[in-house]
Amino acid sequence: MELESIIERMAEEQGLVLVAVEQGPGFLRVFVDGDRGVSVEECAALSRRLERFLDKGYPIQGPYTLEVSSPGLDRELKTRREMVWAIGKRVRAVTRGGRVLSGRLISVSDEEINLEGEVLGMRDLARLNLAEVDT
Repeated sequence: MELESIIERMAEEQGLVLVAVEQGPGFLRVFVDGDRGVSVEECAALSRRLERFLDKGYPIQGPYTLEVSSPGLDRELKTRREMVWAIGKRVRAVTRGGRVLSGRLISVSDEEINLEGEVLGMRDLARLNLAEVDT
């Protein structure tokens, strides 16, 4: 079973949602969230659980540092998983041309995102092609 799937299952068992996993030389970072945010205690509990699992022999090359935290309010959404996690949340999108749009993320597809916001006092829907969004 893939490590990300294992982490996702462990997070769900704690009532958390896996937002992202970043792995590189010497580190494994796990970002989780919950319906009401995520506490330091919840992150620590998941970290201890993951550490026990990894110490039992899951193949990670060489020494590593494990970090478990919340994604934070200003997190840049890089992957589709992160964008799906953000549906219903307020986000800010910056286009390659420098245009900044803010609003509630209402949908994500392979090609575009849809934001709902207030423009000139009226409710407005902005459709952005993902190729136009600066990452």
